[in-house]
Amino acid sequence: MRNKETSRWNAAEIPPERRALLLVAVAWTVAWKGASLWRAAKNDSKPWFITLLLTNTLGVLDAIYLFIVARRRDHVGS
Repeated sequence: MRNKETSRWNAAEIPPERRALLLVAVAWTVAWKGASLWRAAKNDSKPWFITLLLTNTLGVLDAIYLFIVARRRDHVGS
């Protein structure tokens, strides 16, 4: 249990199933974030790069960029 006098906590206080869920969420987010930032940089899309870099939506905005916005740009540029 946490002491009311301190605001710190440690990972040992988190149940193992929640730690696993947190780890999966972080890995999921990092994978989508990396792919979308890579594509935005490759497409020289600075507004999207900054937006994707500064937001955290568990990969939702990143997936929208990759599957909708970037694909439209790729097809227009062809």
